[in-house]
Amino acid sequence: MKITMIVLFCIFAVSVPPAEPAMLPGVDPVSSLWFDSLNISFTGNWPFATASAVACDSARNVAFLAAGGGVYILDIANPSSPARITESLHTRGIAEDIFYDTILQRLYVADKAAGLEIWNITTPANPVLLGGLDLAGDAYGVTVVDTVAFVCAYSSGLRIISVADPANAYEIGSYDTPHLARHTAIVDTFAFVADENAGLRIINIANFAVPHETGYYDTPGQSRGVVIKDTLAYVADGYEGLCILNIANPSNPTLVGSNNTAGYSYGVFVIDTLVYVADWQEVRIFNVTNPTTPIEIGHYLTNGYARDILILDGNAYVADDQGGGLILDVSDPINPLEMAIVETPHYALDIVLNDTFAYVADGSKGLRILNITDLTNPHEVGFYDTPGNAQALFYDEQYVYVADADSLLLFNVTDPTNPIEIGAYGTPGTAQGVVVNDTFCYVVDWGAVRILSVANPYSIYEIGFCNTNGNAEDVAIQDTFAYVADGHGHSVGFAIINIADKSNPYLVSSYDCWPGWARDVVVHDTLVYLANSGQMYVFNVIDPANPQEIGEYVSTTGAVEGLTMIDTIMYAAVGSSVRLINIANPTSPYEVGYYDTPSSTHNVAVAGVHMFLAAYHSGVQIYENLLTGVKETDAPIHALHGIQLMQNPVVNDRINIRLNVPCHGDIGFELCNVLGQVVQKRPAAMYCAGIHELSIPVHDLPAGVYVLAVQGLSQNARVKVIIAR
Repeated sequence: MKITMIVLFCIFAVSVPPAEPAMLPGVDPVSSLWFDSLNISFTGNWPFATASAVACDSARNVAFLAAGGGVYILDIANPSSPARITESLHTRGIAEDIFYDTILQRLYVADKAAGLEIWNITTPANPVLLGGLDLAGDAYGVTVVDTVAFVCAYSSGLRIISVADPANAYEIGSYDTPHLARHTAIVDTFAFVADENAGLRIINIANFAVPHETGYYDTPGQSRGVVIKDTLAYVADGYEGLCILNIANPSNPTLVGSNNTAGYSYGVFVIDTLVYVADWQEVRIFNVTNPTTPIEIGHYLTNGYARDILILDGNAYVADDQGGGLILDVSDPINPLEMAIVETPHYALDIVLNDTFAYVADGSKGLRILNITDLTNPHEVGFYDTPGNAQALFYDEQYVYVADADSLLLFNVTDPTNPIEIGAYGTPGTAQGVVVNDTFCYVVDWGAVRILSVANPYSIYEIGFCNTNGNAEDVAIQDTFAYVADGHGHSVGFAIINIADKSNPYLVSSYDCWPGWARDVVVHDTLVYLANSGQMYVFNVIDPANPQEIGEYVSTTGAVEGLTMIDTIMYAAVGSSVRLINIANPTSPYEVGYYDTPSSTHNVAVAGVHMFLAAYHSGVQIYENLLTGVKETDAPIHALHGIQLMQNPVVNDRINIRLNVPCHGDIGFELCNVLGQVVQKRPAAMYCAGIHELSIPVHDLPAGVYVLAVQGLSQNARVKVIIAR
């Protein structure tokens, strides 16, 4: 069935907009096309992870450090003691690169799946999203010249974007490079694109609408970054290190010199006769007075993996991946010295909730504590850098238990701004999961379930343990049994352990889930749900010695990593998404909702209608379940036609609509003025059956009375909409 939705806006105003249709610009930054969804809407995020890119505003002593999907804004007036101004710049994707316009004070973010985002940094403490644009591919690099942004869109090459009006950015032209466009430098009418395995591509951009390739040089490595100085191109060439090309004749670039570094060259920066290379685990400094033989004169071993670098006033600012932001004194290039480290998170692996706080297992960066009072913009309030690798968490009253690789750690979080470690137990294996029941703590440590007494949290000790046949990763407790997600291997996957005698637990049964990898487990009454690679298995365990598989959910979008059950809905972290699975009939679970996430997901916690995803590279992502959580509103709900105006009158710059689509079909939009002239148009696109939230920008329309006309859902309808300014 084809569904066509036409939106007519009748405007009562002095001026009449032009009659010629203008395409609705891109996509609402709050609802990227790349994040497909059904019956779930985005609420907010705390998207921080490892550091990837750096930029500076030298006039105001402000630095920008991209980390995961967020950007930290720093005061660097004293580079040896940088101060965080704000962490409120949260993007929808993963910030792979950033470019700062010092004149307009705007930050451009190459936001991977979310495309290009544009932020106003006039007030550094209060960054404001101005607009953005979805792209044909993942945005990995961005360079801006005047009002044009050149975005490296990975497998979709170079995209040329007009950003004269950030709220209405649009693509002017594009060139599909042979491999994976990573970074670009612009000089005159040429774009020099680091195109990974295809080397350096030189694109003529004299006509933005029709760019074409002028020449190229196939470097021996993987071109990741490029800087142009005079007639030389300095290329960060992956495992082949630094590559210097003569580009005096763009149609025939030639090799001048190179230095095969010991690392993997990601980024490069040039000042005078010195070249600074972000070379994975080191920053390397080369003298290129003679570019045919670049000579390394200094280096600095970083704590992480150096990915980006810039030099300002004798200091190097480095995005050092899990090493955070690194500031070096390079006034003596032979002997660079560390000035400061700006700590950034690692990868979000697990999350638990308590009232207005979320606790995050953040891998090598330990325990993070977030204030989630404002779900649209959570912020970090506490942090503890655990000695190991925080894998999993359990919250119990004022305590948080952390499975920290080689130990179990216990924290008092009565004051969330200052978590205090009060107990610990060294596990023989790698602690992967933890559950607390009464005064007993159950820890799975890669091959065993260990039962610990936590009656006295200051003195934790082991009571008993039971080896499993696999690599135990998670455990659920009910009555006198422990149900184990037993990892990967032949004849393993799901194990049941009798824990009636805590000092002598024993294996009751084991179920072969090969070739899957059992990651997570949930138990409810006589049913057990097991996350096992691309499936969720449902077992009847009324007889623990003989578990019976009775149902299965098969994922087509990735591995099932984490499960949380609320009533008859299973919330599942699956690949790069969250899925809602109806388990009312456990023999036949089926999907009823989903939301694609910016990165892979590892676990999910639920509070009311909201789900919180531990989303690895993109930190914590928060979504709303629309099946149970449709918010109350004073706006009329037109049930016959499946339309709800989220706000009426509309007082901001967007008309927000909740649309209930009865079946798959195409939905398109048109905006018309009082004369019936089409003034804006969005082409029809396919929508799955379910609830969708749509946002129509109206910032360029005057206040007045409008009519929303809908066709094709069930019957024609016209709804009055008022825009107030």
